[in-house]
Amino acid sequence: MSNILVVTSVESTRKVIQEILPRTIYPWIQFVSSAMDAKNQLRQRRYDLCILQPPLKDEFGVRTAREIEVTFSIGVLLLVKNDIYDQICFQVKEQGIFVMALPASRQMLLQTIANGMAAQIKIQALSKQLQKEKKRLQDEKIIYRAKLILIENYHWDEKKAHHYIEKLAMDTSRKKVDIARSITEGDLRSS
Repeated sequence: MSNILVVTSVESTRKVIQEILPRTIYPWIQFVSSAMDAKNQLRQRRYDLCILQPPLKDEFGVRTAREIEVTFSIGVLLLVKNDIYDQICFQVKEQGIFVMALPASRQMLLQTIANGMAAQIKIQALSKQLQKEKKRLQDEKIIYRAKLILIENYHWDEKKAHHYIEKLAMDTSRKKVDIARSITEGDLRSS
């Protein structure tokens, strides 16, 4: 399910987005008209994409787009007038914010939104994968430290230290990292 926040003070844009993104397919679309309202919504609920059309009621909107992208780690699509498209693209080029020039066809708008959502899904999947890898590396560091302690204290080789941790984990139905943590914390009795 896709949660989309639309930040615009232009009624015609609101109507077009409601038509091309029907509630049957996109059940959670929230419309707000100011930067302050957008930030409040983002603090209350997790969104996958923020569509922002400057100018907003309380500011132009480019600064808000940058802030949203950094603070809330979601995809941002800026809808800007054709005459300022190049300028806005230059301003946000390093943030990974999508920019679309208006006027545009409904089909082009829908395709751009779909591409933004697809990119966000890939980013979220990569982020989860990165977190899993970080956890795995942290666990490996703990296990490596425990092996070093066993090697230093008992003059074992790496293979024997590794086997000891594995066997203790298997015998006690615990994870190797938990056994290693016990060893590094100096609590071999609970192992």
